[in-house]
Parts: sequence; structure tokens; C-alpha cells
Amino acid sequence: MEPLKAYGVHPIELDVTDEHLAKAAIREILKNEGRIDVLYNNAGYGSYGAIESVSLEEARKKLEENLIGIARMCQLVTPIMRFQHAGRIIMTSSIGGKLTTYLCGRYHVSKFGLESLANSLRMELASFGIWVSV
Repeated sequence: MEPLKAYGVHPIELDVTDEHLAKAAIREILKNEGRIDVLYNNAGYGSYGAIESVSLEEARKKLEENLIGIARMCQLVTPIMRFQHAGRIIMTSSIGGKLTTYLCGRYHVSKFGLESLANSLRMELASFGIWVSV
């Protein structure tokens, strides 16, 4: 991330599965910018294997990063955006959130969940001027 500073980017350490880092990132942005206009949720990873062979620990880790952590980031910024009467939340999904393929079941679960999260948020937040897209 260091080379991006030359272009005016201000990197902030963030792991969506770490509550303290998530809250600290939001605080830092508010301190430096005074508002949050956009949340771009791009966290996630893929790991593959038969559902019966992927450990529950790995399944939980995937859901925590690909879905729950993203939901938490939305939860942290929506009160701010509601106060501003404006904002945009962008979710990075994949075709894996629309259809399933062989040996990708755990990944598909997380991406189908992300699609549903976005659809629900879109309905809940539109009247506040907050737009959600995938």
C-alpha cells in the first residue's frame, strides 16, 4: 500500500474480522475526513473442496471474512450515513453468489449470503439516501 501514498491514498490497516481494527478504521476516517461517503466492501477469499472435507473451522473463517465482517462494516457506517442523509455501500460479490459449481459449496454459501445482505440493506437504507450496489 505504501506506493499508493504518492497518489494521495491514505492506507488504513483493516481486517474486517477484527472488531477493534474495524472500529479504529472508522474513527480514523471520521477524524481525518469528517464524514464517510462510501464503503467499498472488497474483503473475501476463496478456498475449495468438498463440503464434507472442508473443516468447520475453515467454513467459519470464510463466513467471518466473506460475510459477517462485511455486515459488521455496514453496521458501523450506516448510522453515520443516515446522519448525513447520504452514502453508498458497494459490495464485491462474484458469479459464485448466483450459481454453484463443483467443490465450491462453502464459498457459494458466503457469496449467496452477501447477495442477500446487499438486497436487504438496499431495501432498509434507500429511504435514508443510502444506496447499496453489488
